[in-house]
Order: sequence, then structure tokens, then C-alpha cells
Amino acid sequence: MHPSNKRCERAGPPNRRCVPRRSRRSVHPPACRPLPRFRRACRRRLRSGTGEGSSCGTRVGHPHVFDLVREMKCRGRGVGTASAEWYRIGCARAEGSSPRRSRRVASRWVGIPAPEGPESQRRHSMSTESGRSRKFLFIPIPVVVVIAFVVLGVALRYTVFAPDPIEVQVEPVARGLVESTVTNSKAGTVEARRRSRIASEIGGRVIAITHREGARVVAGEALVKLSRVSHAAQLELAIQGVAVAAAGFEDACLRRDRAQREHARTERLAANNIASEDRLDEFQFRFDSARVECDGARAEFARAKAQRLAADAELRKTVIVAPFSGVIAEVNVELGEWVTPSPPLLTSPPVIDLIDPTSIFVSAPMDEVDSGAIRAGLSVKLTIDSRPGETFMGSVLRVAPYVLDAEAQNRTLEIEVAIDDPAISESLLPGTSADAEVILEAVDRVLRVPASALLQNQRVLVLVGGELVERSIEIGLRNWQFAEVRTGLEEGEKIVVSLDKLEIEAGARAVARDGGPGNDS
Repeated sequence: MHPSNKRCERAGPPNRRCVPRRSRRSVHPPACRPLPRFRRACRRRLRSGTGEGSSCGTRVGHPHVFDLVREMKCRGRGVGTASAEWYRIGCARAEGSSPRRSRRVASRWVGIPAPEGPESQRRHSMSTESGRSRKFLFIPIPVVVVIAFVVLGVALRYTVFAPDPIEVQVEPVARGLVESTVTNSKAGTVEARRRSRIASEIGGRVIAITHREGARVVAGEALVKLSRVSHAAQLELAIQGVAVAAAGFEDACLRRDRAQREHARTERLAANNIASEDRLDEFQFRFDSARVECDGARAEFARAKAQRLAADAELRKTVIVAPFSGVIAEVNVELGEWVTPSPPLLTSPPVIDLIDPTSIFVSAPMDEVDSGAIRAGLSVKLTIDSRPGETFMGSVLRVAPYVLDAEAQNRTLEIEVAIDDPAISESLLPGTSADAEVILEAVDRVLRVPASALLQNQRVLVLVGGELVERSIEIGLRNWQFAEVRTGLEEGEKIVVSLDKLEIEAGARAVARDGGPGNDS
């Protein structure tokens, strides 16, 4: 590269300003090549005093041209076609003509001072000021139009076409109770600790049903009666057998006593040598036989009495009675039906299902991960499906000593919960579904927010001055209803709890559902 070109690149302005306007559309990058050619031509003319091929002719030594070339040689700031332009202007002035200036004068690129003379300085200053004004004030009309449309669109977006505020439901941050709880993994069941499914011990036909479902009975009260004719006859036979056995026992005992007396008398006679030894042996044998017969009669009498007791027991089995006081839950027989006792190892439907309402409790399966935190005595909140909208308090009565693995993927720990109010427990029906919420820890009078207002990463939306503002908070204890707020919120601030719309986000305009915009209070 020619040294003058390097000097042009070091001292001159950016390349965009090195070429006239007409050359900006050129595909080739701007260059400063005309400058060396112009300077070489000027040097030749200055040395020779001729200007062949130039419009200056022999008048190239005119002061204007000479000063121009000298300034350009000294400053070395002329660039490209701009220098040629100044050369053309200088030659025209030397010939006494007024050349038409190009749109861009050379002073914009080379910064050459104005020629001497008032008129030249005036024209030079006017062209310089005009160039500067065009440089700094000229903005293309399309750009102005685009900027105007953008500004207008933004103004209309936030005025005329601004969307209506979103209606949101809010709740104020308040103080209250927050509990840390665990709930059952599957539905629990209301059960009765004392529940008797009574079956018949003997076969027979039902002749009477004294109580129906829901009736309260006391211990020993008759519930169902079976036919007792055959069993009564058996009892009568047993009674007669006892009488016969008693008579035989009495007769045998009398014979024994008589044989004993005869044996004693014969023994005295033999001692006085009146009776022989054979006679004594005979009476001894009679006495022993009578004693054996008496013992046999005694055993027969005892057997007869036992048979009578058995017959009496069989007769009593024809009446099914309540083993304890309670409520009849179910009656599975009707009048005239034949009932039979359950065969061994087989279970038949019970005749009567009796429940003690004072022994009602709730059995709830808890997740095995909570087994270490649950212990007997903890308070429990109970909800019963048959009593919607109500919550009952209870306490953990017993915790199973093992984890039930009936399902490999769902291992549970069974707990028993006693209901505090006896009246409530007596009104519940065994088998009803129930849910248990064990309270592990509780804090009172702390700032809390509804659990439905929480976003991910412990964030909430606060309604401030009609605008939704996102706020990061620190959460303490938490349950399904509330979460403790340790930092990030003040009491009374309005928290958005309705997050069911996509447009509810930070920065959106919103109003409370009651119609009033939120504020800092």
C-alpha cells in the first residue's frame, strides 16, 4: 500500500466519509487511491509550471491552487476523490469561473482551512455550516415515520387499548394457628373394638325375633328364639334318667350298708371261734360287691345329672341372647327359617351382628415414612365421610409394632385413634370411611397465608396499587390449609389466592374480586 494511503487511513475519518455520496452504492470498499495520483500531478505541475491535460493550463501557479496544494502537502489529510474535487475547484477559480459545487464539499473530509479573502471565507463558512447541519440534523423520512408509529402504538397500548384489570381473589396476611400434620395414605375405617357376630350353636327353626336392626339391647336379653320341642323332650328324658339313677344309687348304697354290717358281725363271731373262716370270707365278698355296686350307682347318678344339665343347656341354646349391651347392627334370619351351626373351619353368615357403640375407634393406615414421627398420645383431626363438613378431635390410642406390607409398593403403618366425644363415637357406624390428620407440631399467633396462594420457590403475588407484584418469602410450618410466613410479608398485605388464570402474573393490572384495587394496607 502506498504511504499516502496509510497516512490517509491513520489521520482521516472513518471509511464511510472517505468517498462522495455517489460512490457509497459501490460494491467495492472505499479507497484513497486518487490521492497519490493527484499529488503526483500537482508536483509535476509545480516543478514544470505546465498543466497538460488539465483545465488549469499554465495558470496552475495561481495562488488559490498553490495554497491549496501546499496545505494538502503539509497536512497530508486529503482523501480520494475529495482531493480531486478541491483541485477542480481551485483550477476553476484560477481561470475566473464559478464552478458548481458537489453536494459534499472537500472540507467535510479533509478539514482544509478556507482560502484567503472575505468572499472565499464567507462561502467556505456557509458550505461548512450547511454540511454540519446536514450531517447532524438530517434523518430519513421512513425512520421518522417508523419512530412515530412506535411511539403512537405504545401510547395507545397503555391508554386506549389497555386491557381491563384482571379480577383476582385476595386474602389479607393475618396471624393464626399453623400446624404441621401428616395424613393417612389410604382411607381409614370406623371400627368397633367390641363387636359380636352371633351365630346359632344348634340347628332349629326360627320361631321368634325379638329385636330388629338398630335396637339397643342389654346383656342377656333374648334376640332370636328357635324351636325347642325336641330339646325340651331331651331335657325331660334327662330329668327322668336322673331320678332312676338316684333310686338305683340309693338301693346300692343300702345293700352296701347291710353287707357291711353283716361282715362286721361275722368278724366278731369268728374272733370268738363261733363263725368259721369260710363264713367270714363269704360276708367279706358280699360287702365288697355291695360297695362296688354302690360306687357304680353313684357314678350312674352323676352321669344322669350331667345329661340333664346337657339337655338343659341345649334347650337354652334355642334362645339367642346378647353377650353384652349394644346395638343390633344386622339380623340375617327371618321367621320360619332353619338355622344350622357353622361347620368347622367354615364361616356362615351370623344370625345377629351386635356392636358396642362405646368402643368405636378409627383405624387409619399411615405412610411408612411417617412411622418415626407418630407416637401414642398425639392429637388427631378426624373427618368422616358420613358427616361431611365436620371435624372431630381424637388422640392416637395405639401404633402398630410393625409395618404392613400387603402391597409391595405401598407399605403402611396402622394406627388406632380414639374419639374424644363419646356421643360422637356412639353415633358413627362401623365400616364408614374416615381420614386422620395427625398433628406433629403447632405454632399459634404467627403470620400465615393460604396454601393455595403459594407459587414455586416460595413466592407469592401481592396486590399493590392495582398491580400484581411478585414477592419471595420464607416459609416455616405448613399444612394443606395454611403456611407460616417467617419473612417477606407484613400483616395486612393482600395475597392473591386465585391462581387459576394464565394472565395472572407479576406486573399485570388487577383488582380484587370485590371490585376495589389493592393497596399497601
